[in-house]
Amino acid sequence: HIMKNDIDFTKLSNSEINIKMKSFDDEYNVKKSKILSLINDLQELDYLYIKAKGELEKRGVLNNG
Repeated sequence: HIMKNDIDFTKLSNSEINIKMKSFDDEYNVKKSKILSLINDLQELDYLYIKAKGELEKRGVLNNG
């Protein structure tokens, strides 16, 4: 999705600008929520990766060099 940076707010009424702002706010919050969800997914993957690596190290499969 490409952002529109070329909106001419001078040609919009106050009500139209308020509607645009509400739309921007809604889109911002949706994107923020997606990002936070992805960060949570990454944290879970990190945890599982470290746990699996630790198990292999206990078994002597991996060396520290």
